Amino acid sequence: MPTRIPLFLSLASACAAAQMTPVFLSHVYVVIDPASYEAIRHSAEIRALASAKEKTVDPSHGGWTAFYITGRQTAIEILVAGSTSAGDQWRLGQSGIGLGYGDAGGTPYIEKRLRATFGEKVMLEAGKSETPGVVPWLIEIDVEGDGSDVLSTWFTEIAPGYLVARYPGAGIEHLLSHQQYLAAGFLPDRLLDDVVGLTVALNPSEASILVAELKVAGWMIRQMEEKTVISGPDIAITIIPAGSRAGIREVGLRLRRPTRRQDTSLGSAELLLDGEMGRLRFWGSN
Repeated sequence: MPTRIPLFLSLASACAAAQMTPVFLSHVYVVIDPASYEAIRHSAEIRALASAKEKTVDPSHGGWTAFYITGRQTAIEILVAGSTSAGDQWRLGQSGIGLGYGDAGGTPYIEKRLRATFGEKVMLEAGKSETPGVVPWLIEIDVEGDGSDVLSTWFTEIAPGYLVARYPGAGIEHLLSHQQYLAAGFLPDRLLDDVVGLTVALNPSEASILVAELKVAGWMIRQMEEKTVISGPDIAITIIPAGSRAGIREVGLRLRRPTRRQDTSLGSAELLLDGEMGRLRFWGSN
């Protein structure tokens, strides 16, 4: 398995030197058509890949049903177009990037840096709960987009005590640990280790917002002809020009062990595995 230590350490060291809290990829979501959603939900190949199950989030948090593919520290959330969240319908092609950090001082620091760039477009929502009457789940920071809603990006801090309350007896060592957030749902005997790459198709204004957000997070930005590559701890996001479909087009996967080449059609999506890497592609080729 390729080592990931040098990239992680170089970025984490750079963040520490600049007194920044390291920001990690937490999860991504993509809204697809109903037939493709059902193909993924019932796929034996997806279930062999990772911990994969449908889950309904309690209405106290907006209420939605999604299919989750869970890795060691990252997850993929698949939503079906036409389903609802707090009365709003998910639209085909919508997608999102969730970023997390485990530093108790991270929220005011990130909020301050975001406000310096985006001003009043920055929104802070604290005390979200997964279910009524339980310990708060997370604190979330969002930046209002340009109204297209093609891609949402947000920053989250796990509320102190959530992991211990949610997973009693699981031996949680750090109450705010990003690294332990998905540990209870991770299946190490499956193929998937983590999400390590994203390809996102955006128009220039949407791309500039994402670049500015991830620059605030301390990630490295590289402009390469017609694409932009943004590197964070153990993740690279490639922005390409929007074509017929905008949003997340491909999710890059690191596998825990080598596997034979495998191509699986999942409606409008496709799962490709080869060696120690894989790709979950949406809407065909880029």
